[in-house]
Amino acid sequence: MDIYYVNSKGSRIDFSEWPIAVEDVTQLFGRDWDSREKANKQRNRTRVSYFYRTSYQKKLDIMIFADSENEYKELMNSLNEITDIDIINNQPGKLYVGDSYLECYIRDTDPGKYEELFYEIENTLTIFAPYPFWINESTFEFEKIGQTGASSEYLNFPYNFPYNFTPALSGFGTIRNSLRVPCDFQMIIFGPAVSPSVLVNGHTYAVDTTIMDNEYLTIDSRYNTVVKTEKDGTKTNEYDKRGKTESVFEKIQAGESTVVWNGSFGIQITLFEGRSEAKW
Repeated sequence: MDIYYVNSKGSRIDFSEWPIAVEDVTQLFGRDWDSREKANKQRNRTRVSYFYRTSYQKKLDIMIFADSENEYKELMNSLNEITDIDIINNQPGKLYVGDSYLECYIRDTDPGKYEELFYEIENTLTIFAPYPFWINESTFEFEKIGQTGASSEYLNFPYNFPYNFTPALSGFGTIRNSLRVPCDFQMIIFGPAVSPSVLVNGHTYAVDTTIMDNEYLTIDSRYNTVVKTEKDGTKTNEYDKRGKTESVFEKIQAGESTVVWNGSFGIQITLFEGRSEAKW
């Protein structure tokens, strides 16, 4: 199982490849929930109002090996620099376990005894995650109608839809949330488009704005943001232009959902399926 950390700047540390090894991967598994309770003394029982999680903290023991003292020092310095930048900038990195990742900080390191003869040292890392859920991403891409088979700067169909389209522009597809609860999403609409509207399971995600060619609009339910990116990279906050009748931040329901739009623009939808522990 691949285990690695990618910091907020894109630098990577592999924990499952030489010269670093995880001593016990099961340290990263397991889960815990807090609960809000109210005691009923007459019935000698406790009533649970709800369960919740605030933050997540785990220990991870690793071994660092080297062929020389200089290499050992370089490895230790690199580990510090890659993880420290997230702390300094208050921007989490991502710890990957297989296909799951946890947005987190490597908050503490606790080196053990250094074996000079073999240039090896044990180091205990403290993983701290303000948002305590492991994420699996699923991305679904849909081209605008009439571009199938043509080169596209943005999207390619992952499969062919077995549907007949009417002469008028119309798009139809499906996405799937494998969880049993609604999940967050990111929807990207590629221009050109005027007042784009997308129906997911009958719920309308609409923004009253104009997206020019080579521009795109991003709706992100995790952060409640609606941002247009222009072709020169300039970002414009379009939050106030979002549809008000139906929330554009409505999470995607569990199971399969239909996606319907007028077909005149391309769409990319990424689902963020959050689990209380990494997927085994």
